[in-house]
Amino acid sequence: MHKHHLNSTMFLLLLLTAFAMFNNTVHAYTGEQASTLYRVSMWENGDPATKVTLSGATKGTHEFTQATVDTYIWNINANESYWRIRVTPKGNWGVYEVQFPIFKLSPYAAGDRLLVPHGSGIKINDPFNKTNTVQGSIPRQHPAAIWYGLYPSARQTMQLLIHDNANDSGEGIMYWTEDAAQYIKEFYVEKISSTELNLVISHFPPNTGLQGATWNNHYAVRTTKFTSGWWSVLNNVYRNWALGKKWAVAGSILSRINAGKLPEWFRKNVVMMTASSPTMSYNKAKIEAVRTMLPDAEIGVWTTQWMKFAFNTHYPDYFDPADVNGYNDMISLEDDTQQRVHIFPYMNSILAESGYYSNLTTAKAIGPTSNSWNWNYGADWIQYGDYTLSYNSIYNIMRPALTWRTDFKNLVHENFDVYGVDGHYLDQLTRNSIFIPFNTGGSDYGFGSYWNDNLRTMLTSIRSDSYRKDKVLMGECFSEAVVNAVQIGYGIQPSYYENELIPLFETVYHAHHSIVGWEIYPSALNNDSNFAAALASAVHMGRKVGGFNTMDTMTQIVDSTGPKAFLQNTVAMLLKNIETCVYGRRMMDPVVTNIVNQNITYYHNKTGTESSLHSLPEARVSLWKSESGELVILISNESNTTQSPKINTNQISSGTTLYKHTGGSISYSKTTGIAVPPFSWLALSTQQY
Repeated sequence: MHKHHLNSTMFLLLLLTAFAMFNNTVHAYTGEQASTLYRVSMWENGDPATKVTLSGATKGTHEFTQATVDTYIWNINANESYWRIRVTPKGNWGVYEVQFPIFKLSPYAAGDRLLVPHGSGIKINDPFNKTNTVQGSIPRQHPAAIWYGLYPSARQTMQLLIHDNANDSGEGIMYWTEDAAQYIKEFYVEKISSTELNLVISHFPPNTGLQGATWNNHYAVRTTKFTSGWWSVLNNVYRNWALGKKWAVAGSILSRINAGKLPEWFRKNVVMMTASSPTMSYNKAKIEAVRTMLPDAEIGVWTTQWMKFAFNTHYPDYFDPADVNGYNDMISLEDDTQQRVHIFPYMNSILAESGYYSNLTTAKAIGPTSNSWNWNYGADWIQYGDYTLSYNSIYNIMRPALTWRTDFKNLVHENFDVYGVDGHYLDQLTRNSIFIPFNTGGSDYGFGSYWNDNLRTMLTSIRSDSYRKDKVLMGECFSEAVVNAVQIGYGIQPSYYENELIPLFETVYHAHHSIVGWEIYPSALNNDSNFAAALASAVHMGRKVGGFNTMDTMTQIVDSTGPKAFLQNTVAMLLKNIETCVYGRRMMDPVVTNIVNQNITYYHNKTGTESSLHSLPEARVSLWKSESGELVILISNESNTTQSPKINTNQISSGTTLYKHTGGSISYSKTTGIAVPPFSWLALSTQQY
């Protein structure tokens, strides 16, 4: 018998040829590229008028007059692929924008939806039958799209987008960027046809568009395929990656409280309310009434009309407060015999009065406004001009403006040190737009990670876990950008009555960043089910109680009957489940049967003139987990009759003893209904209370 030996060189050539054939086959990867793989915008000598766009349809190295473009794609495993690109400019050219990869999304047979991290997260159902539309107030003059999100703003709170088959336990792909530096980037989805959507991820280098600006593989785009639902891929892949990064490395809120890095009162802070009257004595009386109504909770109060001049004007000329004695008297509630009140004065974190900051002309920011004029830097972005709020001209200031950052910190510290407040509210912190230092003469020019780096620098100069650690910060909106630096996010958008919300953000960060904010207007108090349904939807999402978008709702609850009882029941339940429902992990919702729907009216404004009708389950269920492993099934009954939902979760075995937060226990069964009285909560824990 003869043995045949392949020459080693020949074998290597055959192997490389086979790998190359596999590697250049689009369908070999997780995620399918569109007909164009990348588009790169270049400027010459930093001049946007010279903009040219380079494009390519295949991976590898491509030479252009303006740059060399190298793309790399490879599989990590059977379910994940890496996508990387390097753009090296030539001559006087520089990189302005890199669109890569451009993915083709095709329909699943069972159905389709996009899951996007707008705030907590929203479902875009049946996207192939949607129409490209303008995506609201955005800083980019994009063509219309199905979705547009600018990371790390409130419209794109995490650096990911999911396309699945419209099944919570089904299949799909998570498209995400493995960017530990948190560069500004865009995720947008355009409809090409009834059978094709294009997902475009746009990247911007430091010194955006200037001569020599490169895109040098700053981070990878990853595509992760899953077959057991969106929660599994968020929990097992994205969460595991994100919690070790700079924005979350400080740890969970409870671990920081236990270590003395956050104040002890924050442990029982399950309620936030607004005190928005310029009359401090009125605010004080209403706070006292709410404190009496909720006798065990630590209550945070953010107040908006305390400063010298009218709301949002004359920054930084805020002190002395307009009513110094009244302001001090309201703050005295923090230290009186009852305590349990913690004042968070309002301050806007992007606006500055031009008379004080005429030397910061180059710090004016780019952002959206209906009255803006076109800004030539970038051509497709628009700039805020000066505009007037009641009195003087106001600047929108970019984060790298050191003078402004220092003044802002000093003003917050004056409230801390002179007036003794326990916290501070920072308005417009991670709103839907990001303000870019895109002006000649400015420092930290362009995009990159400047915005986020300077924002976190400012926040940690105000308080950190080793500096003024007895204080708590709250910011408007929330985002991955501020997870550890800010302790409470005000998450009133997107609205729950106009969108189908999904707890994407909470799945990753609930234990690390608390959120409050849910529009509940006084008209909801006229019907017990309307109020219970609105409040229960907030709590199941993972929100603290309060932030109703008007002071009147909370203060009118005090004199109500049904809503007051349900609110008190809610707060009492949360105080018994701090380690799970308040500061634990948001798990995948159980499957619930044996429940019928009821018609609920959600009100959209304070006057009650705008509303919408919704068909919602009379009882709803969510699942929570503590750091120690305790599991809690949380059930709300939002109707006037006893409900007995059957609850099926693979996290708890049949026969497990579950302890009621109201006393007693049951043996868990996936097929037996659990009785819950009208307008009440039932928490069932795997550990004794």
